[in-house]
Amino acid sequence: MNETPINKKNGFFHSNLFIFFLGQTIAFLCWAIVAAIAWGRLSERLEEGQKWRANAEVQLLKLNSENTNNGYMIMTDRDRLDQYGEHIKYLEEQDRKNYELRLRLEALERASKKE
Repeated sequence: MNETPINKKNGFFHSNLFIFFLGQTIAFLCWAIVAAIAWGRLSERLEEGQKWRANAEVQLLKLNSENTNNGYMIMTDRDRLDQYGEHIKYLEEQDRKNYELRLRLEALERASKKE
């Protein structure tokens, strides 16, 4: 009888078919490991992207509310500055009147000393 490698004792483990299946199994395991690593990195990036997007939305909402409030504050600051400007004009006018009165008083004092 003609003996083939499969008919021998432990012949299958030395056959080309077994080596082929072993190679395919090792290749599949390597592919599975690489795919798992890639999937993990992709899901981590996706989570970071979602966190970044949520943080950006919160910051935009905060900026919008602050800018709205700042716009209101700018308007009130402008009104306040206009009031200060009017008050400064009033004080300058009073100072000018006081200066004129002081000059007249000094002129009167000099005239009364001469007499």
